[in-house]
Amino acid sequence: MGSILKKVSKTISKDVSSKLSKNFSKEAVGEMAMKAGITFVRNIVTKKGISTNIKFLIESYLFNEIETKEIPEKVMQDALSIKDIFNRAGITPQKIAIDGVPGSGKSVLSYALGNLLEMKAISLDHCNMDQKINFISKPAIFEHHRLLRTQNIDCFDAIIYIDEPVEDSMAKVLQRKRGSYLVDIMNFDLMKKIGKKAFELADGDSYSVPNSFIKVKSRVGQSYNVMENITNELLSSNPEKLQKIGDSQDIENRVKIMAKEAMLFFIEDGRFKKGFTAYLNPIAYKQDLINAILDAVGSKTKLPFNLSSSRNS
Repeated sequence: MGSILKKVSKTISKDVSSKLSKNFSKEAVGEMAMKAGITFVRNIVTKKGISTNIKFLIESYLFNEIETKEIPEKVMQDALSIKDIFNRAGITPQKIAIDGVPGSGKSVLSYALGNLLEMKAISLDHCNMDQKINFISKPAIFEHHRLLRTQNIDCFDAIIYIDEPVEDSMAKVLQRKRGSYLVDIMNFDLMKKIGKKAFELADGDSYSVPNSFIKVKSRVGQSYNVMENITNELLSSNPEKLQKIGDSQDIENRVKIMAKEAMLFFIEDGRFKKGFTAYLNPIAYKQDLINAILDAVGSKTKLPFNLSSSRNS
């Protein structure tokens, strides 16, 4: 949350700050800054995602509420369909990876599959996905919303991507309360686009779960050939932009040491970025902060200059 607020603050017009310093004393500016800060925080905590997450934290602390692991009938049906796919393909998976945006149902699907296949369901929510993870446990099902785009997936016998519409996933995040602040600050469309591309660029036998958004791939041979496929698509995706990096040899040398997620990001968004913060909306609270500042200034005295353009920027 701190990083997103820092990004928001950088979006505030320099013209506003310079005008304030010229027209008010340091004491007045300090008083207005305090009032603006209070107003800003008050407005932020009333936003749907933030307020829902605060309620979840309070309820968890006061009433020791634990999120239910009850498996809906539809998810169990999907898990049975996936098990049937494995049986028909002659696959006995020891390791499975599940990916999809927050709220898409990764955790509950991993529980359902784990029960059916007698595999341990492991959430990677508290792992640093920017570091290499050793998937030692087996038989096990690992799930995370950045799993396929950051890790070497060749150890997995099957990979699963939940291609659910982001509107549905966001609604479920708000319903479950946990992590609901992500709805306010995260670009779900971008998160999905890059995760889906990571799944698509993996070789393997593909299957679609009937009446579901779930897609499955099983490994053929020892590798999904992901890095080779990503590299080839990157080098042909945006040649004009790549030329700004250097000649073809410079580009190929850089690609060899580049993180998988950064390469996927360039393919889909034209920028080399990676990490969780790459999906944050840096201007999520820009207008709230601008309005809080202007309200504080306006309450102090009649404005000696026009800031209407800042409010609408």
